[in-house]
Amino acid sequence: MFVAIKSEKGFTVVEVIIAAVVLAIGLMSAAVMQTRAVTGANDANRLTERVTAAELFMEDLMNRPIVDTDPDYDAIFDNATGELEDASVCTEYEPYRTRYRMFANAPLNNLTTIQVLVTPRGLTDSLLSQKLITFSYIRSTRFN
Repeated sequence: MFVAIKSEKGFTVVEVIIAAVVLAIGLMSAAVMQTRAVTGANDANRLTERVTAAELFMEDLMNRPIVDTDPDYDAIFDNATGELEDASVCTEYEPYRTRYRMFANAPLNNLTTIQVLVTPRGLTDSLLSQKLITFSYIRSTRFN
C-alpha cells in the first residue's frame, strides 16, 4: 500500500530554471549599466582634459602683452589673419592637438577675436567635428 503525501516541500525544476533566467537577466543588466557608466566617466575625463588644454593656452595668450612698446611684446598678435596655426601646449596634454586662429578688428575695430580649437590626435575628418572643443575670446588691441 502506498500513501500519497499531500504536502511535498521543495522547488520544481521549472521554477529553478525560471529563477536562474531572471537572475541572469538582472546580472547582465547590471553589467551593461556598469560598462556604460565607466565609458561615460572616461569620455567626461577626456572632455575635461581637452577643455583644460584649451583654457591653458587661452590663459597663456591673455597674459601676453599686446602692445608693441612693451619689452616683452609677443608678435603672435601681429598675425591675426584668421589662418589656423598650431599651438604649443603643456606636454601632459600631448594626445590632443591644439590650434588657434585670430581675427584682427573683429567684431569691431581695435578688437581681436581669438579662437582656440582642441581635438584628439589621430581622428578621421568625420569624427573631428564631433570631438572639437572651441573657445572664443575677444581682446582689445588698443594701444592706449
